Amino acid sequence: ALVHSCDREPDDPDAIPEIEVFELFVDENGTKWAATAEGLLVYKNSVWQTVENTHVSDRPIYDIAFKQGIDGPALWLATGDGVSVASYEIDDVISATMYSGSDIGFTSNSSQSISADISQTLWIGSADELTVFNGNTWFTPVSAADTIATIANDGMGMNFIGTRNGGVEIFTQSVDAISSATLWTKDWTPLKSDAINHILIVDDTCQWYSTNRGVALQKGYNFKNPNDWETYTTSEGLLCDTVYCSAREPNGAMWFGTPKGISVFDKATSTWTSYTSSNGLIDNRINTIVIDVDGSIWIGTQKGISKFDGASFTNFDLTDLP
Repeated sequence: ALVHSCDREPDDPDAIPEIEVFELFVDENGTKWAATAEGLLVYKNSVWQTVENTHVSDRPIYDIAFKQGIDGPALWLATGDGVSVASYEIDDVISATMYSGSDIGFTSNSSQSISADISQTLWIGSADELTVFNGNTWFTPVSAADTIATIANDGMGMNFIGTRNGGVEIFTQSVDAISSATLWTKDWTPLKSDAINHILIVDDTCQWYSTNRGVALQKGYNFKNPNDWETYTTSEGLLCDTVYCSAREPNGAMWFGTPKGISVFDKATSTWTSYTSSNGLIDNRINTIVIDVDGSIWIGTQKGISKFDGASFTNFDLTDLP
């Protein structure tokens, strides 16, 4: 379990159960998808709707990756029961296939993280195993340094695996196998924590690491050079040193999700702006943030979804879905 460095308000035992959102994704058509504790949702006709399919509904979905296949676009979903592949047209899933842990080669069914690299190869993580699907073959899984929390891929063929308490492992893919890992930890790098909650790669090679002790930016691959790293904590302007996710606007502004709300950093002006439930957010526990094609910000929380249009929030509590 994650160690939270910021205090959270206690849950209300009499509150109506909410649907937690683990991941948001905007596809090439601008369609919004949400991976939640109760299945896959799609945003259409100005409302969030449940995707009705036995392989994508009523089961926890933790992560989403997009892959363009020969039969059209597909969402690859990391679920509590394996990996689901959902083929779709615009905003309707037309078919879905489930791969169990035994199909993949994992020792358990649960898949936690999934990401598509520059060659559209899928990188998939279970609790502590990593495998690759190249479109034809499932590679033999390899063990990770610790429980896998997040997977990110750069434009150079490097694949970054963030773990709960084992730092960052970097893998590449050969013809039929996964390379040995290069390990980055706080003992060998300026990283302040080995608890890596999220990795965002920008400009092909720069990595933003959301950790339990702030956010770290690594500008390249020279992980031992402190001059190639920048670190941001509450001392600089974050609401909380525990950071769960990040996203970057086209203008370069960085959005960071924490247990206390959102912190936005405009590096050009070195200014910080924060948003919490007092500003209109549906909840302060921020699990995921994505930037829409129109520039609006979509925010997934433990109690639903918020949309920020630059001036105000629109909230979706997801408790009465069509």
